Amino acid sequence: MAEMEKNLLVETLATSFLFENASVIQIDAATPFLDDCCALAFAPREIIQNARSPINGLAILCEGEAIVLSDSSDKAVPLRTVPIGGVFGAASLYSSESRYETVVRAITECTLLVIPIDTVKRLIGGHPVLAENYIRFLSDRICFLNRKITAFTVDSAEGKLAVYLSELPCDARGDATLPVSFSELADSLGMGRASLYRALTKFEEAGILQRRGKKLRILDSSALLSVFRKTE
Repeated sequence: MAEMEKNLLVETLATSFLFENASVIQIDAATPFLDDCCALAFAPREIIQNARSPINGLAILCEGEAIVLSDSSDKAVPLRTVPIGGVFGAASLYSSESRYETVVRAITECTLLVIPIDTVKRLIGGHPVLAENYIRFLSDRICFLNRKITAFTVDSAEGKLAVYLSELPCDARGDATLPVSFSELADSLGMGRASLYRALTKFEEAGILQRRGKKLRILDSSALLSVFRKTE
């Protein structure tokens, strides 16, 4: 492996949940694994993973942005976006279920780093700090899915939208971009476009967010969380 490629690999891994509070270099010295990793490239809107073509390992996004959809149908629900440093595939490492119902699709050009399943298991088994990080990640995903269930079951359009917006990846200023059209978002949340726009307008008038097209700025995340908690 070229030195430049290895440096990029180490930098990418350092941003992942698995290596939180751990040194990639020290882990590799104790349990060599970097040479097992591979990089994959995808074009915009290309399918990264689906039921017929799973990625058998822990995938970390090095470049670009992707979206996780509930299935491959035209009515698929957008579950979350995957930003740089984001991961998918962790929940299936120890699962007996061989099918991947969710679909991962590239939004922009993407470069993906993949750590094979057997390699990840070897790392988790050999390093307690990585095992703790893995368990913490799965616990967070359970909380995430519980919030998604809430979003699909509450009656309030504002509550559904608050749950969705609370999961959008934002930068330090609170800026985010919707990964889908407003029509697709309304369909995925089980509401009409008019209801969605009314909810967005209420949030704007309350000073919770600013909106320009699909670009949003979350101004008051605590107020957004309060809207969500009222739906629980």
